[in-house]
This record gives sequence, structure tokens and C-alpha cells, in this order.
Amino acid sequence: MTSPETGSGYPSRDYCRAFRDQVLIWNRSMNLVSRRDPGRISDGLVEQCREAFVLVGNWLGERDLVPDDGNLLYVDIGSGGGFPGVIWSRGWMDAGYHPRSILVEPREKRAWFLGRLQDEIGNGAFQVSRQRWGDSELTMDEAGLPGLVVISLKALLLNDFAVIDGLRTLLNGKPGFAGGLVPLVIVRFQPPDQILDKKLEESLALAGKSFGWRVMPHFVSRLILGPTTGLLPASLLVTQYTLALG
Repeated sequence: MTSPETGSGYPSRDYCRAFRDQVLIWNRSMNLVSRRDPGRISDGLVEQCREAFVLVGNWLGERDLVPDDGNLLYVDIGSGGGFPGVIWSRGWMDAGYHPRSILVEPREKRAWFLGRLQDEIGNGAFQVSRQRWGDSELTMDEAGLPGLVVISLKALLLNDFAVIDGLRTLLNGKPGFAGGLVPLVIVRFQPPDQILDKKLEESLALAGKSFGWRVMPHFVSRLILGPTTGLLPASLLVTQYTLALG
């Protein structure tokens, strides 16, 4: 396994173009992106998410977090119109990972749109779960303990406790996930000039919260990657934990 590199083509431009075309078709009735110059905005979002994927992939490689067998659990919380979940889920596959990708979206119309994307262009890249994060256990296969968990959030504001507590709910009752240490990486899209200051740290921290028997998180690091370039630049706030799964 190797991490994606700049210019590597992950995910493929043909796939991203097909996704962009579907966004524009359905934007007229669902307002998936701005109705003011939606083509330009969609192009900017696609390139932003694509470049962000490369930044994260390179960072995973630098931290030696890329699983040898490529076994990855990826969850995009609050997927909305599919940015970045639709792009990243295919990106993991194109880069040689063996991902289980779940796009979590509570709104009926947008979850329907994501399901349609899976039928039209997804080709098994992801599954869609229509619910709020942490409301109930998600349906997923029992393929065993992943070598890495990556969670992305683009528009949703959740602190680390809410993210990890929802993951605990997802893993509840799945014995194949018990008994191991797993790296967890949380990626939040931020304004391009975002800085990591005390106020931001305090807003995200676990602050002594208890998760019970299923998941014990150990904080490792938090940093800013980027910003991305192009029409809609963004910084990435990346947080790493090690999860002890009971």
C-alpha cells in the first residue's frame, strides 16, 4: 500500500466529472450547491475535495498510518450533496485501499440523491445511511477490524466526543471489531486561513468524557493541513486518536 501523491489521479477525473454532472442535473430541484453559477461552484468543490484527499493521503503515509492490507473504514458525516464523501470513497478504491465507505445523511431528499449516485456511478464505492450520526447502529458487513478509520465532516459542526460516540454506536454489537488498537483520523474542512488556537482546541476536546466499554479513545495529535488551492480553497483540521476497542 502506498499513499496518494499529488498528480496521482486519485480519484479519477472521469468519475469526478460524472459526479459533477449529476450534481448539476439534480441541483435544479434539490439546491445541492448554490444556484448562482452552479457549474463553477461544483467544479470548485470537486477540485477542493480532490486536492484535500491527496493532502490527507500524503499525511497518512508520512505518519505510517496506511494499513498494509488496505483495510479501511471511511465515514462521511452529513454528506449532503456528496462533498467530500462521494469523491473520497472512490478515491480510497482508486488508490488501492479496500474500504468500507458509509455516507451518513439524515435529510430524505439528499439521502435519495446519494443513493441514486451509488446506482448511477458508485459501482460499490459506498453505502448510504439515512439517519443522524449516532442515532442508531448502522448496517455494515462483518469483515473484521479495520487497519484505519477515517471520518470526514465538511458542513457539520460536531466536537470529538460527538464524533467518537457516534462511532461507538456504529460498532455496537459487532464482535469482529473487538479486541484491538485502531488509528482514528477525523478530518474537518475549515476556512483557508484557519489557525489552531486554544479556543478551537477547547471547542473540540473530549474534556474527560466517558465512552463506556466499547471504545476508549487516546488523543495523539491535532494539526492543520493545506490550504487547498483553486477557486474554493480550504484548510483541513486533522485530529488523530488511537481507539482501544473492547
